[in-house]
Amino acid sequence: MSLVLLAGAGALTLLVSANTAHLVDESHQRDLILRATGARLSRAVAAPCLVTSGETREAVGPRGRLHVVSTRGHAVHTVEIEGWWQRSAFAGNSWHRSRITAGGWCE
Repeated sequence: MSLVLLAGAGALTLLVSANTAHLVDESHQRDLILRATGARLSRAVAAPCLVTSGETREAVGPRGRLHVVSTRGHAVHTVEIEGWWQRSAFAGNSWHRSRITAGGWCE
């Protein structure tokens, strides 16, 4: 009986630790994307006149991607950033997305 209880406790501990690891990994990937997004958007907000038109794709960390689209209009310059991060293979390997747009007035 004690071996059955010990095996059940071990399986429960493994389940809890695996789920915690997946949550920590996903939040770490999201944090990498949001920090990289914030760094690029802060330049557009601080100095909108320096925004040039263009489009880039770049890797952020091991499983993250940023798609940055800069648009220079007559007076309003915008930067749209779409961030993608992937969960670990043990957590289903699914992709998550966030999209943020910022701009500024330039004379």
